[in-house]
Amino acid sequence: MQFFQAKEVRDLFQAAYRQNDPRGWLRKGEEIAQFRLQGQLSGIDPKRELGTFAAVFIEIVKQTRSPKEIRQDQKLEALQRQLQSLQSHIQQLPSLEAINQQVNQLSGAATTPALPAAAQTSDAVDLAHQLGDWFNVLDYDRDPDYAVWTLNYFEWIINFPITRRKFSRILVRGVAGEVGMADLQEFQQAIEQTNTDEGWLVGNRRVSKAARTATQQGTRYETITCYTFDELLDEDADFSKYLDWLAADIQAKGVDTGYLPLGCRKDDLDLVSQQKIGVSVYGEEDGWIEGYVDQWLDDPAKEHLSILGEFGTGKTWFALHYAWVALQRYQDAKKRGIERPRVPILVLCQSSDGGIPIL
Repeated sequence: MQFFQAKEVRDLFQAAYRQNDPRGWLRKGEEIAQFRLQGQLSGIDPKRELGTFAAVFIEIVKQTRSPKEIRQDQKLEALQRQLQSLQSHIQQLPSLEAINQQVNQLSGAATTPALPAAAQTSDAVDLAHQLGDWFNVLDYDRDPDYAVWTLNYFEWIINFPITRRKFSRILVRGVAGEVGMADLQEFQQAIEQTNTDEGWLVGNRRVSKAARTATQQGTRYETITCYTFDELLDEDADFSKYLDWLAADIQAKGVDTGYLPLGCRKDDLDLVSQQKIGVSVYGEEDGWIEGYVDQWLDDPAKEHLSILGEFGTGKTWFALHYAWVALQRYQDAKKRGIERPRVPILVLCQSSDGGIPIL
């Protein structure tokens, strides 16, 4: 801990983390350890400490970058065991060079298994990634011996749990583009050929009205259910009661009608020194503070966002207002059958003033 309390080391780590540069952390950290801190810290080897910390940190990041965050409690125990094993292994490595080699292997290793080569030419590959992640979250067992890939669709077989010991074999076809009657007729034949119990025909965004009606009326397609990807999520992730509570709470506080627009400012900081080098102000022409938050949410490289201000400046009401706006966007997208934005999750952290909202 004494080594990592050095300001130069802490500043370097923050810069390397933001830039996703573990090799730079090792290279520059070794320079600091060798030329600036060597001799100041007794009883430890700074270079070895750098390598051990980097290896453990990378393993933590790898294991927590997962769509299975809703099962985090189950993952933590396994992660702890893996880290203990990794630390033991690192301590036994004979040299700093061996530690650096281990860090490079960890940082370069793939975190998710690659799809087969045939998948790379399929227009449905993005939908396959989404469905695969969701099935992993739900712990659905996928048949490793069955996978079909074409230009327009893919097929898997999953074992869907009915009871503790009984499973239903379901043929899943993910279709690029709209699911139509031609897909339905062809999929019916595939179910018969694979001798599966039922079928899920999944489109990324659209299912034709004719196809949906055909599965809901008559008996010809009674073993097939048509979904968009969002509709499939709705089967196991029902937010309706929470969203009803959120809307009622916001309306009861009058935020939906009484909110006044707020501006904001953001300091631009030097990556290493953390000193202010500029200020950005967001006002009416930028869509107020919600305009900035919209852009932040849409940025794939975003990190944590905190909204700071003095008592009574409107932080709580902004969080409630933005939850209300996000709720309207979500419900409108669901009604129109288009891609849904994020579900707004409002958490009240209890305090002496009744609660601090976190969105």
